[in-house]
Amino acid sequence: MLLTMDDVKEKLDFTNTKNKKLTPFEWLLAITPIALEKLHRQEKHERLAKESQLKKPIVPQTTTTTTTLGQDHDQHQTPSIKRKRNVFERTREDRKKKKNVSSMRRRKIDRDYFVDDPRLERATIPERFRHHIETNLNGRDIKLIVQKRLYESDLKTGEGRLSIPAKKMCQGLLTTKEEEWLRTRDRGEAVPSMELLLLDPELGEGKIVFKLWEMNKPNGTTSYMYVLARYWNHVVKKNGLKTGEVVQVWGFRMGEDEPGRLGLALVRLAKENGGEV
Repeated sequence: MLLTMDDVKEKLDFTNTKNKKLTPFEWLLAITPIALEKLHRQEKHERLAKESQLKKPIVPQTTTTTTTLGQDHDQHQTPSIKRKRNVFERTREDRKKKKNVSSMRRRKIDRDYFVDDPRLERATIPERFRHHIETNLNGRDIKLIVQKRLYESDLKTGEGRLSIPAKKMCQGLLTTKEEEWLRTRDRGEAVPSMELLLLDPELGEGKIVFKLWEMNKPNGTTSYMYVLARYWNHVVKKNGLKTGEVVQVWGFRMGEDEPGRLGLALVRLAKENGGEV
């Protein structure tokens, strides 16, 4: 920044006799405010010019060199614009990846439990199961409870249970009284359970323990999962159940009383459909 005589003449009156008699030091004191004012004006002008430039859209320029369009675009951006763009793109990509993973998880859960499969509305229990339930067990009200793919955790001997998330059940299984009983939690006592008759895939009969697990999540919500336990390991070993197989759990009522004792039947789809699910 250079201070010219024109700048000084705008502020000082040289026709004034008093100004003509100023000493060099007094001249220096007189022009200092003028110089500072010009400096501030220049700095403001440069700042406004930069802000205006940042607000303009950056359009890649076509060149005759071998530089790619993306590289040419980057060459005409300031470092701050590049950083902002990179942060935005990374954030957008992270959100997209997270959304895709979440969507894949939902699809996997629905596929493993088949809750959205319209064929379940028309599903019927294999005839040999129906005949056994109605003829030998005086059973009725047969309905599909869940269709699911077996996980490794469902078949581990150390776990010893088949899990059925409450939200994945096709139809209600319990009466209000039974549900209230399973949800009772008395301090110091074991989780309430029911002992039910279970028909395995070979129509073998056994007593299985039926419980409702209350699972508290880190976000403060609670989910519920029904489990078949105790006799389950015997069913797995006897029938050679494998990870990835699809099974159905059917519920039915037995006896003359209403609503009748609850019973369950485990259907192995691959066996009933000639190896196809």
